[in-house]
Amino acid sequence: MAIYRFEIPLRGSLGALYLGMFLFLLSAVGIGLMISSLAVTQQQGILGVFLEGDSYALLFNQYWPMAIIAVVTLTAAGWLFRHRMG
Repeated sequence: MAIYRFEIPLRGSLGALYLGMFLFLLSAVGIGLMISSLAVTQQQGILGVFLEGDSYALLFNQYWPMAIIAVVTLTAAGWLFRHRMG
């Protein structure tokens, strides 16, 4: 789209671009699968909070792994960004 619509030239390797996109998608899918495996069903993960008004205490076992994943991935992203820019 960027090449044809906005006429931005592709200077890098197309293969490297596709490899990076593929690895990013695998990482995103992996994180999503880890999170979804913590809930028994999708209904438990979404409707238990939305409709039933579950308390923090009941949902703590589902929240702490997501919090750890968020802290680890955001910390790694920040570190990588700082080292790449500096």
